[in-house]
Amino acid sequence: MTRKAIAGALAAALLVAAPTPARAADTSRLVLHYDFDGDLSGGVVKDTSGSGLDGTDLERLFEPFVTTKEHGLGVGLSISRAVVTAHGGRLWAETNGEGGATFHVSLPVPV
Repeated sequence: MTRKAIAGALAAALLVAAPTPARAADTSRLVLHYDFDGDLSGGVVKDTSGSGLDGTDLERLFEPFVTTKEHGLGVGLSISRAVVTAHGGRLWAETNGEGGATFHVSLPVPV
């Protein structure tokens, strides 16, 4: 179940970072990174050139029905965080200083 949790959380972060019609001409670049570090496994989705999340309360992004997309439902990140938290992990977002946003997920490695 942990692999499914990671995949779901990363998929939700990718959807948030995906181009919208307003950003269709953007040349945004996504960087994906996944790693194991002792008792934790983690993944990062980083949008290196998008508009970022300036002015957005980063914690509110994970509340149900909060979205930054014109036609978004706002449930993907809240469900992802609930699944990750239920598995003893953490899911959070950061605004990049140079533009774009980074989403992180970390989960304990099963023994």
